[in-house]
Amino acid sequence: MLLARRTRITAACGAATWAACGLAMLVAGAAIAQPPGNGNYRLPNDICGCGDAMGVCLDGAPHTERFWVRGEALIWQLEGQVLPALLTFSPIGTDLNEAGRLDSPNTTILTGSNVVNDDWRAGWGISGGLWVDDCRRTALIWDYLQVGRDTFESNAADLIDNVGSPDTDPAFYLTRPFFNVQTGQQGVQLVSGVTQEREVTTAGTNPVITTTTTTTDVITGSSRVQAYEDFYTTGVAFQHRFRELSNHCEQGHSGQMSWIVGYRHYHDDSFLGINTNSTTERNINVVITDSDTNPNNNPTSPADQNLVFIDNTFDRFIASNNFHGAELGLTARVERWGWWLEGLTTFSIGGNRRVVTLEGQTSDANATAGGAPTVINSGLLVNEETNAGRYSDTQATIIPRLRGGVGCQLTPRLSLRSGYSAIIWPDAVRAADHLPPNLAVDPRNLPGAESTTGATDNPRFPGIQGRTIVAHGFDMALELRY
Repeated sequence: MLLARRTRITAACGAATWAACGLAMLVAGAAIAQPPGNGNYRLPNDICGCGDAMGVCLDGAPHTERFWVRGEALIWQLEGQVLPALLTFSPIGTDLNEAGRLDSPNTTILTGSNVVNDDWRAGWGISGGLWVDDCRRTALIWDYLQVGRDTFESNAADLIDNVGSPDTDPAFYLTRPFFNVQTGQQGVQLVSGVTQEREVTTAGTNPVITTTTTTTDVITGSSRVQAYEDFYTTGVAFQHRFRELSNHCEQGHSGQMSWIVGYRHYHDDSFLGINTNSTTERNINVVITDSDTNPNNNPTSPADQNLVFIDNTFDRFIASNNFHGAELGLTARVERWGWWLEGLTTFSIGGNRRVVTLEGQTSDANATAGGAPTVINSGLLVNEETNAGRYSDTQATIIPRLRGGVGCQLTPRLSLRSGYSAIIWPDAVRAADHLPPNLAVDPRNLPGAESTTGATDNPRFPGIQGRTIVAHGFDMALELRY
């Protein structure tokens, strides 16, 4: 049984398809903007030397505006991370051997089996430029785009309606599921619930002494899952106008195409953490009886023993992408009476440094006896002997960036623009892709295991896993020229 949660099926487009669309948009814009006739005009008093065979027409004086700066508000989205089932729950009364298991009909998935970090998020950007010649053909441009962080957080206590009170036994089993490679079946780590074990031993022949030891653990705890992703990009480049698309001498009409050459940096961070806190109240009851019928010879049972243990466990998966490379592209703009359409297509060619880090820890403390807790650098899904560590590589990558937009001139120096952009980043790493395959765990590797004999290398590191990140969204900006 699954809790109702929003899911999204995201269609993935290949980088080649996006690039073809961007180039088609630029070509179409150029065709639309072609003026009638040859459009070859120049002024006799062209004192700044900007007139040429492309049809540039000036008013006989250099442009006075040299700088511009633009502030942007963003609404963007990334495809998100896919989570397997990480927290499950079963009501008390469920067979303890089936509680929380993914193959049990009484199990509810509290967290997982869905996509996270795919919500629309608010971001910001800033960009600007400097014309390096009097005729505004060549400019030095720069930009910074912060898409913003999308954080997913799930607290088990907030997801369960019937959580019981601190003075009573838990009313549910809260569990973390995994695949038990030792038994070849689904397994769980108990976070909250009640367990009971009874051991009966006998000794002697006449009389026969029977010792019955009953250990009852009342475990109260909770678990929290957190996942987030950050994305930003920045760059600096030269932009040069190489073609005029319309007759500049015709009032209110203009158009141009420019090439862009420069440097581009992309950065993406993602994180997945599972934290578990449990308090175990253990009652040990020992009853000793014998077969002697003489009541004066009956042995005395010891008093109950009560112990308290506090356990804290975490598993963390961290992925980072850092791309540095050259950016090449084309931009086009067609203007009519203070309104314009613009398009941009660029390709960034360089190297992506991919880093994946896995960390785990378990802290056990005997609150009854006191003293410092025992700390082991292993959790449930991360083990210091099998998959914990830092893994990295560098891959050659091509990242397309596309934008189409509209704008209008509000005042001679202030304009408003809006558009839609998409960035396609192939073979990038995400945190959730580096969970153990199928959440396979060997219990003999878990902290506190009685024996490691015959243990396999589970949980395993799946190797660095790459997938395409598609970041896209809308922008609204004000541009000031001075």
